[in-house]
Amino acid sequence: MREKIKTLVLLFLVGVSVYMTYILWISFPQKEISFESKKSTNREVDIFRIIRPQYAFLIENGKSYLIAPEEIWGKIWELLHKEREIKFALEDKKDSSISNSFEGIKLVIDGGWGKEVLKQIFVKDNLAKRFEANVRINRILVDFNKSQIVFEDVYNGKTYSFFYDDLTNLKSISDHSITVFDSVYDMPFTALSMPNIYNKALLKDLDQALLDKIFANISIVRKITENNGMTVYTDGIKSLKVFENGIIEFYSTSPESFPEGKTDLEKAVYFLERLGFDWRNFYLTDVKVENGQFYFFFNYSYEYPIWFDKRDFSPIEVTVSNGGVKAAKILYFELEEKGKINFPREKIRNLVSLETNFSKTKGSLVGVKIGYVYTNGHFIPSAKMEFKKGSIFVNMFNGKLISIGD
Repeated sequence: MREKIKTLVLLFLVGVSVYMTYILWISFPQKEISFESKKSTNREVDIFRIIRPQYAFLIENGKSYLIAPEEIWGKIWELLHKEREIKFALEDKKDSSISNSFEGIKLVIDGGWGKEVLKQIFVKDNLAKRFEANVRINRILVDFNKSQIVFEDVYNGKTYSFFYDDLTNLKSISDHSITVFDSVYDMPFTALSMPNIYNKALLKDLDQALLDKIFANISIVRKITENNGMTVYTDGIKSLKVFENGIIEFYSTSPESFPEGKTDLEKAVYFLERLGFDWRNFYLTDVKVENGQFYFFFNYSYEYPIWFDKRDFSPIEVTVSNGGVKAAKILYFELEEKGKINFPREKIRNLVSLETNFSKTKGSLVGVKIGYVYTNGHFIPSAKMEFKKGSIFVNMFNGKLISIGD
């Protein structure tokens, strides 16, 4: 009997010891992560570089040239914030074509900007109030002859025009590519060269790098390996899930410290920079606000946008709540270039023949966008052909359709 009592007491003491160890483990004082104290190679990146059009064309003398969007968009951004327009006009426009006499800049936004994105652009101004609630801006025209900047909502047939005294400073485009594009459909007329890109990030190399960037005290982080191959790291306050398919999920119950005066979007961008993202390779696509939480959606790009083999898929989603980054879900890429891929004029022009095959069911061709489709671990140079009733994706290597799921 005495031995049985000793055994029970011993088991009780062991249980208490395990419980106290667990309590001590999860309540270990966690040093607050300050984004001010972390080094960032992109600390001074302006938000206009994150909210940016994916394509820019200089249209002059009846020809359309592909140019880098960052330079001209930065000048437009500055003008919109510093100069007061002399007139504003909201008009209906059913015809999305551009006049043959147009001289200026055309900026194209893949997917379009909604009202919440426009609020991020005009965060300190009242200009966003002039846009309707269901707005979807997919094109911006800078008309040199009429001295106006026009935000076009082709989906809803609306134009938002800002008139200025002078747009001369927007004409100083330093250079443009030799690739000539059709000014109506944005289809290349000449040979096209694209970077051959790949994802150099490997999951087996990701774990330690991400841990160092997310957790302040790595010594108290626990690692849990699930049967499905998922790995979970947690310190009781923050958690990081790493999936075998390259997706990572972050969640925090404690708000991080940010420099004062930063917007929720800037906090989301700083978080991505800490994970090693280069602003040149991602951009904002959408913003949603629910119950006081901001959901920021980003996409990847490498000179051209990257699409995915599943419609409406967002590879980067960051949630900001109560002034801090609460959660994130990311398909983690570390993009790198390995040479160039050249497409002769004949291969490009063959895309036009596909229009007749689909115009009967999808309506007339609206435009063509060049980019990549990510499928089966590869980035395939592709043409996104947009019709009035939908889009198709074409493999630029062989001219075959790429299946995009729902």
